[in-house]
Amino acid sequence: MSLQLLFDFFTQIQVYTGLSAPSLILVIIAMYRSFMAGLQRGDGIVAVLAQTAFFGLVFILFGYFVVNHIWNLFLAWIR
Repeated sequence: MSLQLLFDFFTQIQVYTGLSAPSLILVIIAMYRSFMAGLQRGDGIVAVLAQTAFFGLVFILFGYFVVNHIWNLFLAWIR
């Protein structure tokens, strides 16, 4: 598998979702860690869901405004 196919795959993920692959990975990790932290503290389910949704929103916005631009610069530098 060539690197070009790998980069094209990541570009298609960004086209479909609006988030680059590193942004999606960051959001998934952040939401998982937030969910697990809320459960370990013994919070109620509503508090856990609210905390997870808040951190999901924060990291989605961070992905849109920071990580996507860095990823696009990296892809442009590779090509």
